[in-house]
Amino acid sequence: MKNINLRTRLYLLLCLLCLTGCIFSEKSDEPDSGCLAEILSGKIGELSWSLCEGGVLTISGNGEIIDYESSTHWPKYPITSVIIKKGVTSIGYNAFGACESLTSVSIPNSVT
Repeated sequence: MKNINLRTRLYLLLCLLCLTGCIFSEKSDEPDSGCLAEILSGKIGELSWSLCEGGVLTISGNGEIIDYESSTHWPKYPITSVIIKKGVTSIGYNAFGACESLTSVSIPNSVT
């Protein structure tokens, strides 16, 4: 069987979780990041992001997370959890491909 690289496996896992509904939060459309100490923050297009101690990446604003060719768009810090806020409309290809420590993703209903 052909060797599948880690990025491809993570992308396929995220797609599978999306299809099965395993990562959608039924309790709230706006999960609280619980951020006690922000490490870094920035903007990508119309979206803002912040990375908190403990590896929680929160993305907010109105628009889409674009496709990426490489993994250099997020800081070189272990991202363990991603919280996407209401207003984000889509998640581009390879958006979290390099996030090897990622264990959970919260996606609101605004993402189609």
